Amino acid sequence: MWACHLGCLLVGIGWAAAWPSLNAIGVLWLLPGLVLWVMYLAGGGPFRWTSFLTHIGGLALGLWGVSQFGLPRGVWWKAGTGFAALIMISRRVSRASENVNFAVQVWRGWEHQFPSHRRYVAGLVLGGFALFLSLEQAMRWMMPGPN
Repeated sequence: MWACHLGCLLVGIGWAAAWPSLNAIGVLWLLPGLVLWVMYLAGGGPFRWTSFLTHIGGLALGLWGVSQFGLPRGVWWKAGTGFAALIMISRRVSRASENVNFAVQVWRGWEHQFPSHRRYVAGLVLGGFALFLSLEQAMRWMMPGPN
């Protein structure tokens, strides 16, 4: 249920179905996921080739898809809505010990900024919307192509 794994799946389905929005949502989920994965590795987390294929391979394929299929306008809010739903689903179906998509507890080290988990999730969701909007605009500027 990790957003990165599902983002990679969305990229794959987007390619198979030539569905630009699905590909773009996958890319928007994978971009911040790449940063979090690198932070995880830098903090001593184990490297796995499957994670490399998800975070690097899936993102590369997704960015290529953006150059081929285009970047539909307004895909940022769809990515944000999907991410919010994913957090809620993750909270219900994932093991609490894994804290999938940060759905169960505040990420270690952030407890001082977010004294309650509800505020943390609200920050994740609102921050996600803002980040996805910024990423869509940056990709549109950096990757002009079919739109």
